[in-house]
Formats: sequence, structure tokens, C-alpha cells
Amino acid sequence: MKKTRLNCTAYYFASVFLLLFLFSCRSRPKAFKIVRTIEFDIKKNLSPGDDNWRIENGKAVYIFPLTETDKHVYFFDENGKKKLVVPLKEIKQLTDIDRVAVFNYDSIFVSSRYSGNLYLINHEGSVQKRIVLGGLDSLGSTYQLISPGYSSFLYNGKFLFTLNLAIYQPHLGHNLEVHEYYSIQKHGPYFALYTDPFNNPEKIDTFLNGFFNRFIDTNCNNHDNPRPTFNNDTILFSSCYSDSLYLIKPGPFRIVNVKKMESSYDRHLLKNDPLPIDSMDQDEMHRRAECQGWIKRHLYDPFRHLYIVSIVHSRKDEDERRSWSVIVLNTKLEKLGEHVFWEDEYVPTSILVHSEGLLIQKRDKAYIQNKKFDLFSYDLKPKS
Repeated sequence: MKKTRLNCTAYYFASVFLLLFLFSCRSRPKAFKIVRTIEFDIKKNLSPGDDNWRIENGKAVYIFPLTETDKHVYFFDENGKKKLVVPLKEIKQLTDIDRVAVFNYDSIFVSSRYSGNLYLINHEGSVQKRIVLGGLDSLGSTYQLISPGYSSFLYNGKFLFTLNLAIYQPHLGHNLEVHEYYSIQKHGPYFALYTDPFNNPEKIDTFLNGFFNRFIDTNCNNHDNPRPTFNNDTILFSSCYSDSLYLIKPGPFRIVNVKKMESSYDRHLLKNDPLPIDSMDQDEMHRRAECQGWIKRHLYDPFRHLYIVSIVHSRKDEDERRSWSVIVLNTKLEKLGEHVFWEDEYVPTSILVHSEGLLIQKRDKAYIQNKKFDLFSYDLKPKS
């Protein structure tokens, strides 16, 4: 009788524990949960990497420069409704737009690829000021600035920050063509801080020396220029061959924090060596880009004061289905969580901040980027 009573008691407590466990699992919210799908009010597809936005009255306004088709900049609200269309009628040598930054709708900074220029335009597209990227004179003739290639810039409402690639190659003796960027052994990031871009764009602080080997192996080919992320006066930076993120403070430029990125879903992140420059095997370059895991891009979420980093995972070959993940960090670069996606369902380079969470661009069944984004809410809270 006593044994039966003990068995009943044990069964009772086990049942209660199981019910509590199931209830807690059911009631615990998912870190990433789809809220709804948002379709942008535009006939054309939005390509990945169009990741510009600004905050207005507690909401995000998205900025998409579509220059290969109709040469306009489109502004949308958080629901995908069109707010403003700005023509790029006066910008010369226009083939593509690297980035757009907005001070107000009559002060819009536009970076024109292959021109080496930043343009300040109004809402009608009229050019108010042209800023020529430069600042290498003080470093001597041994450096050449690759501003026409892949330039990037940020504007935080106080100062303008630009990132380009600089070449240290004293024996060249000629200006580089675009195709020669891929065969240069010594190159690195070149930073310029325009402290008064409106009134005195020539007043800049530059930084290059000492940063050459921080991010890029100078004996290897760097074919992807990383895009920096602004958080007030702090810059988050990465390179295509580094497994780390770097927090940089400008004026004078200095590294204040380094974070080695690790994915819970990929133990082989960036384990492959970069392709040596002397081989220049394009097929091998393509294979490694398609198969090795690396930091794809990063952004700052001003609504929740968090960094969002997308990591593509390594795979054995190009036929294997590829996954990628979003890693959430606080402002100290401490990891708060990670969520995995499939690359044939969502675009790892096209993530937008939203007052309710994150917008991540969907792919259609034909593996083509379209204008639909899923809105994900996530309940990760910063530790500090």
C-alpha cells in the first residue's frame, strides 16, 4: 500500500512538472516571429543591399536609389507606401549609387559610383554642392585613392564619414583602371572625416597608416569593400576576410573594441584561407565566395539599441542548400541571440530596421529578389 502511494505521488509530481514544462514552452515567445508581410509600392524589384533609412517621429523611412533603370531615389514609409521620389537629373557620370544619406529633404547626400564625388541635392534633384573625395596629398605620392571604385559614406547629422580603398604601390607609375583593383597586393581602408561638409568640405581628418594590416591581408585579393555602420559617433567595421567586428571612434580614428564572430550553426566560419593573389583563379574565387562562411553585413537598430549582423554559413559545394543567420549584439558587442534562415527563402544582405522589429527581404521561387519583406519581431533585450 505504501509503495502504491509513493508511486502515485511520484506520478503526480511528474505530471505537474510535465504540464509546467509544456506550458512554459508554449508561452515562451520566439526570439524571431513573423508579424506580417510588407510589399513596397513600386513596380520594380528592390535589389539587396539597398539598406538606407532614417528615423522620423519614431518611425523608419526607407530610401531606395534605383539608378540602373530610371535614375530616381524613392522614399517609403514603414508600411511600404511611397512618400517621395527624387530625380537624379543633374548628377554626372552616373552608373550606380553607392549610398544615400538624408539631413533633410532639401539636403540629401548622394554617392555616385565611378565619379569620386559626393553630391548634395534637394528634393527636386538639383545639385547644391559637389564634394570631391580626396585628402591623400598629406600622405605623399605613394598612395592612390580608389574613390571611383567602391566608395561608401555615412552621415550622422553632425559630420560626414567616408570609406574608400587606398593603394600603396610606389612602383606603379600610372593611375589604376577599374580591373586593376583585383591585382593589387598592397591596399587597405582609407578613412576621411568631413567635420563641416556643408560649409567647408575641404576640412577633413584622414586616417590610413597603421590600419593596413588590421583588416585586410595585403597578400590576398580583397574584392569586397565592407560597408561601415554608424551608431552616433561610433563606427562598426568589418572586412571580407576577417572573422571579427571592429568598433572605431573617429577624430582621431582608433579601435575601441574587437569582437570575433562565432555562429552556433557553423563552426567553420571563415576557416578557409583567402585566395592568394598570384593564382588569380576566377573559378576558385567564385567557389570560395559561394561556399565559405563569412560576415555578410551588419547594421545598427536605433529602436532597440542593438547591432544586427548577418552571417552566411559554409557549405561543402554550391549544390548544397545554404543557410545564414542573424546574430544580435548589444552595444558592447556581446551576443544576445541568433536565428537561422535559408538563403533561398530570405536575402542575407537585405535587412531593414523597423519600429516593430526587422524587415528581411523574401525571395520568390525563381530565386529572384522581389519587393516583399517579412516583418520579424524579436524579444531580445540588451544586457546593458
